[in-house]
Amino acid sequence: MKKLVVLLIIIAATTTAIAQNEVDALRFTRYQFGGTARSIGMGGAYGAVGADFSSLSTNPAGMALYKRSEVSFTPSFLTGKVASTFNGTFSDDSKNGFNIGNIGAVLVMENQDSRSNSDWKNFQFGFGYNRLANYNSNYYISGTNPKTSLLGQYVNWANGVAPGNLGVDGSFDTQLAYNDSLLYVKNKNSNIYSADILDMATFPGVYQTKSVSTTGYLGETVFAGSANYQDRVYFGASLGIVALKYEESATYTESDPGNKVPIFNSLTKFDHQIIKGTGINLKLGVIVRAADWLRLGAAVH
Repeated sequence: MKKLVVLLIIIAATTTAIAQNEVDALRFTRYQFGGTARSIGMGGAYGAVGADFSSLSTNPAGMALYKRSEVSFTPSFLTGKVASTFNGTFSDDSKNGFNIGNIGAVLVMENQDSRSNSDWKNFQFGFGYNRLANYNSNYYISGTNPKTSLLGQYVNWANGVAPGNLGVDGSFDTQLAYNDSLLYVKNKNSNIYSADILDMATFPGVYQTKSVSTTGYLGETVFAGSANYQDRVYFGASLGIVALKYEESATYTESDPGNKVPIFNSLTKFDHQIIKGTGINLKLGVIVRAADWLRLGAAVH
């Protein structure tokens, strides 16, 4: 029995703007606990606490609680493990790495107009960097699928489209699947497609694996100013420059473990994407010491 090993490689490079999907929206708008060790220990709850460099990225009024100048540097070590179960098969993978949680400085300037007993106690200026999210991870999924094949999805995408027009609608990998003989035209009059594995009287089942490695970060370089009024009301404002980088490499394989399908043996699909972005934000914040045991904070980003 003749066997054909097919390698399907997809490498897409483009300079055009492409809209992001719902997965990107969730990934890039959810911040993680980061910054200083103190902030991480409190789960990022710094809306009204202050006196910590991480507050420059949440509520800049927190900087006004500083009484003396400070330099802050937080190295961090990430360890992550992802476990999966696919049709009863358990798999896991892990990834470790170092990064910088934060680095920055806050300068405190006392009010020199002490003779007039001014209500403005001191002023602060801060600048530095805070890590807002970390995208480093590995995960692996594997198992036998007795019901469906990836080629079934390609057939659905290709049906009704002439072979010369495959991939025009954006499903670039459908064209590659056809060119590598994973798909063939079953009905030329209506452009109906099929695949060898889908033509079996009984679907034989396929063994599927997917390995994904991601790297990247979301970080903010921030410049902030704040003021302390009567040790009761604290004001702050900051300008942030946000930088984003996300890179993902995914390898998907599908094979015929029982050698039941003529011609088809296995396919491998490789996807690689890089997303980069920068942005600017402005934050305004205030903290009120309503009582010695109660602080109220609010910020607008």
